[in-house]
Amino acid sequence: SITGAWVAVALALAEGKTLRALPPQIAAVSLGVHNGQVLTDLCYEEDRDADVDLNFVTTAAGIVEVQGTAEGAVYSAETLMEMVSKGQAAAAQLFNLQREAVLAAGVMP
Repeated sequence: SITGAWVAVALALAEGKTLRALPPQIAAVSLGVHNGQVLTDLCYEEDRDADVDLNFVTTAAGIVEVQGTAEGAVYSAETLMEMVSKGQAAAAQLFNLQREAVLAAGVMP
């Protein structure tokens, strides 16, 4: 995953003493609309049956990618904005987990 890859890169660069080459944190989140509700990190069944499937990739500085597909029903701009907002909130949590993981390994990004 993109989110885990950043942690792996941080650990590898730390081992080589080249942390200054570490790119900004990046995280990817899967979202969808299932039974009329916007969900984050859908399980297999929710993803399979979702009306909308959206991939959201961001750094702390800004959005890298938003790719969404209406699979069962069209969706509104308001629903898209709700998914982006929930994606940003989920990414913020993932950034914290990334930092915790590298700090637990003794790496100071």
